[in-house]
Amino acid sequence: MSALGPASRRLLALTVVLIAAVPMVLAPNRVALAVDGEVREVEAYAATVGEFLARHHIDVALNDLVLPPTDTELVDGMTVEVMRAVPVLVYVQGSPRTIEMAPLRVADVIDALSLSHVPADAVTPPPSSPWQPGIVIRVSVPLDVTVTADGDTRSFALPPGIVADAIASAGVQIGEHDFVTPALDATLGSGMSISVTRVAMDEAVEEIPLPFQEEVVETADLYKGDKRVVQEGQEGLQVDIYRVTTQDGVEVARELVRTEIAREPRNRIVHVGTKARPVAPTVASGSVWDQLAQCESGGNWASRGTYHGGLQFHPDTWNRWKPAGYPQYAYEATRDQQIEVGKRLQAAQGWYPWPHCAHALGLL
Repeated sequence: MSALGPASRRLLALTVVLIAAVPMVLAPNRVALAVDGEVREVEAYAATVGEFLARHHIDVALNDLVLPPTDTELVDGMTVEVMRAVPVLVYVQGSPRTIEMAPLRVADVIDALSLSHVPADAVTPPPSSPWQPGIVIRVSVPLDVTVTADGDTRSFALPPGIVADAIASAGVQIGEHDFVTPALDATLGSGMSISVTRVAMDEAVEEIPLPFQEEVVETADLYKGDKRVVQEGQEGLQVDIYRVTTQDGVEVARELVRTEIAREPRNRIVHVGTKARPVAPTVASGSVWDQLAQCESGGNWASRGTYHGGLQFHPDTWNRWKPAGYPQYAYEATRDQQIEVGKRLQAAQGWYPWPHCAHALGLL
């Protein structure tokens, strides 16, 4: 046999390599394929998990989960699992959120929602729990809120809920007219301040005096210039009733509800005389009575003091001896009226009511 040249030797070496390689490429891998929990054994002629799935026309969506990952080398006896993404419901602080994914554990969902900072005890079921279809995941971080009512402020760490839950935790009773800020159905938020304003509606009574009028009645039973009060006046009384609204004890509104007249005013009635006064007889000037008046009062018929008039009558003496219709006081009477009363007194008692001046005039 002749020796082989260099080119022949290279061709022979390549042929040997190819013959040796053919059994390795063509030898299939037996793989357990699980799709959505359904497992079947298949022969795989592929280098990677992704190529294997493509050869078997298994489409993988963006949120589907493939284990091991698609770039993993495919080996004999491997199990390839495809989990389809499904809607996963999560309540975060009481508000529902849905995410499309194929989780293995509850923690996968928490991470996907960027809630990995949430304490583990705020997640139900615990993050380490395996995810099962149909479970509901809740994330409830206690909220710091304050409740102010009746002058007292209290702080609470509460689970998610509404303002009414915080009011209940504080043990505060809400009256019919009270109002709460924020509203009772508002969602709680961390750091929220809740205030209860007490609203009271009461009645207030205001009394208003009603002035009386004066009635003047002319009467012939009295002399002109004389007056007599026959009925004293009395104020009436009006009662105004208000609805008063207060907030935390401070009045904010006042509304007139009704008005009642508790007492009608009673008018003052005054009788004014129209009867002409009696006229005293005229006494000539320079009479003894003028002389007596000159001595008693310096001739001042309007003199007033302890004794009144020109003849210096004491008020009691004047009223005892004056005729009906004469003025109440002597200084109000005319000269002739005073002389007429003096004559009546002198007729009964002589000149003794004027002892000093009567002696001086030689009348005694």
